[in-house]
Amino acid sequence: MAARARRIEEEPAQPANVVADIVSRVEDNPALVLTDEAVFEAYYAHVERQALSIEVDLSTSAGRDRIRSAASEIARKKTTFDKTRKDLTEDYRRKTATINAVGKLVVDRFAALQLRVRQPLTDYEEREEARKVEANLILTNLRDAAIVRADETAEDVERRLERIRGINLNDELFGPRIEMAVDLRDDAVKALGEALARLKQQEADRAELERLRRIAREREEQEARERQEAENRRAEEQRKAEEQRRADAAAEQARKDAEEAAARAQQEEIDRINREKQAEIDAANERARKAEEDAAAEHQRIADEKAAAEAEARREAEAKAKREADQEHRTAVRKAAKEAIMTCGADEETARKIVLAIQAGEVPHIRIEF
Repeated sequence: MAARARRIEEEPAQPANVVADIVSRVEDNPALVLTDEAVFEAYYAHVERQALSIEVDLSTSAGRDRIRSAASEIARKKTTFDKTRKDLTEDYRRKTATINAVGKLVVDRFAALQLRVRQPLTDYEEREEARKVEANLILTNLRDAAIVRADETAEDVERRLERIRGINLNDELFGPRIEMAVDLRDDAVKALGEALARLKQQEADRAELERLRRIAREREEQEARERQEAENRRAEEQRKAEEQRRADAAAEQARKDAEEAAARAQQEEIDRINREKQAEIDAANERARKAEEDAAAEHQRIADEKAAAEAEARREAEAKAKREADQEHRTAVRKAAKEAIMTCGADEETARKIVLAIQAGEVPHIRIEF
């Protein structure tokens, strides 16, 4: 605007009365600016000087209205001259080319002047529109920022909280809406802060739960390993105990077989004499004995299967106690039988062999019950 004023001041000024006369004549007869270029130049210079001399004050409504009014007045003059040009066209057909050329110049220059005069206001309005768009975008962002989606993490919320806190809110950008912007930012910061605390607590709770679950899994795995190791040890102990039991039983059976073989050898004669008479009884006794042994064997098998599920120490103790009791009982019975035979005059060795022969079933019609 200052440059325009300087250019106007540098142009040679016509006497005030001449300018006033030209303005008066143009106001009375607008066609003068279309037919007399000198009149146009003088009139245009006068209008331009007046328009550009208006004080530009965009900070007040009155200042903006003055600019708007000046631009409107120029637009009105432009419209008047344009209408005059069209009216003169009919009357001056032969001067159409000249009039149109001058008229276009007049219209274009007035249009350009209108734009020049209004440009500060146009620039202001564009800046205002850009400012409003930017402010609206920030306000929308502040409103949306307070909404936390279900899939967001504490890290996401914390980043957004820092971004919202860093937004610069100023009067120049928001104008009368600055308080609303500050309230929205404060609400967003509060909502995000609460959400951040809640999400951090939830994540901490999930981490603690996962830690406890991991400890529980590790403890269960350790207990399972220990149970398996204990089961393996018990199975190994049971296997060894079973092997020992079988070895003991085989040794005992071998001993018994040896004793019985010796007894049978010594009592063959007695057995031969009494065999025929005792055959039927022996067969019955044998069947009973066999049935008893089968029953005892079946009972022992069932007991063994049941005992296999029990602790090895108890099984071994019970088996040992049973063997010892049976052995003591058999020894006591055989001793009593031997002593009874010795009372009949037999020596101890003979009496022992007789008892063994009877136990082996080699003496017909006679048996020992344990």
